[in-house]
Amino acid sequence: MMKLSTTDLRLLHAIYSDKTRLDQIAQAIDVSIYRVSAVASRLVELGFLEKEKYGRSVSLHFSDHIFIENLKQLYARKLQVEKMLSGSHLPILLALIIPEMKNRTDRSGWNGLPVQDIASLSGFSRVTVHNALKELMMTGALLRERRFYSISASMTELKAFLRNFSQFLTTQIINDISKQVGKSESNFILRYSAGGEMIFSVRDHIPVMNIENFEPTAITAFAEYDLPFLSDSTFYHYSLGGRPLVIENKIIDVLLPDPSSPRNIIYALLFLQRDRPQIHRDVMMKLGKLFGIQDLVENMYDFLERFPNEKGIVPKGFPKPREFQELCNMYGVVIHAS
Repeated sequence: MMKLSTTDLRLLHAIYSDKTRLDQIAQAIDVSIYRVSAVASRLVELGFLEKEKYGRSVSLHFSDHIFIENLKQLYARKLQVEKMLSGSHLPILLALIIPEMKNRTDRSGWNGLPVQDIASLSGFSRVTVHNALKELMMTGALLRERRFYSISASMTELKAFLRNFSQFLTTQIINDISKQVGKSESNFILRYSAGGEMIFSVRDHIPVMNIENFEPTAITAFAEYDLPFLSDSTFYHYSLGGRPLVIENKIIDVLLPDPSSPRNIIYALLFLQRDRPQIHRDVMMKLGKLFGIQDLVENMYDFLERFPNEKGIVPKGFPKPREFQELCNMYGVVIHAS
């Protein structure tokens, strides 16, 4: 799980304050040089810092990644960066940036998530999330309306940091997984990314048993339910918070890479039609709302409830009822009475 400690953040602030030598930093944050060296090595791996050696001397500098410029802006505004980003706060903020990245807005016009969704996405318990949200609200980072939390509109630099850092994490995760499975990064194609949620496709099947937070999804997972679709790629979902995928997630993952794709809509409709009695509509609607495709999910259910009746307007990207009937016959999908 991606977390920053208070020592990590104090070290970063020291570098922002022009302390670059290990001894300067050690004195500024009151830890040993050995501790500074260990923390700095981790921050180098995470993409925050770069090391430079001059003989026996080592100096630290910020990397040139975009999210570092956003971090500097947070420091420049004299915000409570250490309290905002330490411990469980960063993964929770990465969960809260998902609605911002996917332009999700619910029917009331409020852009936010309840504690239950934040816990699921971040991988923390509800109690941990509830306590962290209270702490984050005290920093001014969050707003609450009824049961929903969102990042404050005034925190533009924080939002930019979270967006750009999550995109950087995506690159790092692809790199790490490609090394674990012994494949080139070029074999991985990013299909969807928001916060800590990512969908990849790979040319070949890869072993996932020993890869944490990584599992088959979308049409690749459909084969587990005896509905195999031919594809030259396999699809996988990575969740930074370790969120296990339920069957409804796997249907949503078909749609997320391109919600307007007729092919993706047909795949999702076929699976939903075949296993509709076992698929929870409330979970589908909740996930659709979370990831900004609620209208599409509602249209899918409306289409199936009217099917095979050919009356009514067929939404854009959806098959004609007769075409869908032929596809159901082809894949052995039983037509459930509405």
